[in-house]
Amino acid sequence: MKKFKISFLLLILTSILTPFLQSCLDDNDNYYLAMATFRTTEGHDNYFTLDDGEKMYPQQTTFGKLEDGQRVYIYFDILDENVNGYKYNIKVRGIEKILTKELFVMNEETADSIGDDKINITSIWFGDDYLNIRFQFLGTRNPAELHMINLVRNDMEGADEEEEEGYIGLEFRHNAFDDHQRVILNGIVSFKGPFTKEGMKGLKVRYNSIDDGVKYAKIDFTKESAEQNFSTSSATTTGTSIAY
Repeated sequence: MKKFKISFLLLILTSILTPFLQSCLDDNDNYYLAMATFRTTEGHDNYFTLDDGEKMYPQQTTFGKLEDGQRVYIYFDILDENVNGYKYNIKVRGIEKILTKELFVMNEETADSIGDDKINITSIWFGDDYLNIRFQFLGTRNPAELHMINLVRNDMEGADEEEEEGYIGLEFRHNAFDDHQRVILNGIVSFKGPFTKEGMKGLKVRYNSIDDGVKYAKIDFTKESAEQNFSTSSATTTGTSIAY
């Protein structure tokens, strides 16, 4: 039997962050916060791209273990001096990684590990060739408990065929690994695209919701990079989990 590398999530409670460029206040100091993608090229030319495609040029030249294509929350100042080819010239104050994954192809050999535990999609949007999903799941606030999140193309015989004409069918899957279902937690994940396909209008994403069983989130390829919100569980949200 072939071995497959599975990515696990260490869920860490943190405060809610906003994915759009905005001014933030921290005591007596002002700075900006944005969701972005880290890009690296030869030489100094590491940079960040925003969801609308605009580029930000950082004064720093190294960023630890960030790899090309890593999605991040970035805290920064905007500098006055312009840099040719970039919308913003910035000084980076801090970076938080966002779970960034590729589409998982599920077949008979990999199906057992993927799981189909309850999860809500609370918002979904395209940005910088990524499909971004905010989600809710049931679990504990114990950081030692592992969960796994995947966006799946189901290649198994008899897979769910609930697709609308013109929409690519995918599945948002959750494996809770028997963690206790005590509270609703929140997370965010970005999946590498592009997902467009000639003749197709968008994606239709299946998920096993917390309260209502199987549901679908549909998103058109022509949507601008703004979140589409969906109904969430009526239970009280007690914390936010950012997955690394």
